[in-house]
Amino acid sequence: MSDFTNYVTQRLLTYDPTLDVSEGSVLKAIVIDPIVDTLGADPLDTDASQLMRSKLLEAFPDLTLGAGDALVDIVINAASLFVEPYRAELSRIARSQSLADPSSLSVEDIDALASNWAVSRITGARSRVTVTVTLSNLRDVSVNAGIRF
Repeated sequence: MSDFTNYVTQRLLTYDPTLDVSEGSVLKAIVIDPIVDTLGADPLDTDASQLMRSKLLEAFPDLTLGAGDALVDIVINAASLFVEPYRAELSRIARSQSLADPSSLSVEDIDALASNWAVSRITGARSRVTVTVTLSNLRDVSVNAGIRF
């Protein structure tokens, strides 16, 4: 099941948890599958010119869209020059709205994402404190003064 299918399914279950969204159910057949089929692959992960080709072929199945065709050269290639930067930016924004892979985020992206929950980074200096370590069994423990917690 694709991420988009999962998303649509989860939104429906959030609306009504009693819905039957199992494979072969009426809801899956008349709501979920048509939505996923209409929107196809995730537009943010699909190349703009490839997405335009597939949508044109869905609307006009008799078209031939080979390399060098006038329609490809004039419409698809030209339009993809304008659409691709927007798709790439929307994809970057979508990735930056998740902490699923924090290594892919910049510090600014993490701060911006945290600000969605009114959380901001508190900067300051290192502090020096006394730490009490409690063990389940009594024993002498030596802790080097250079250890940081």
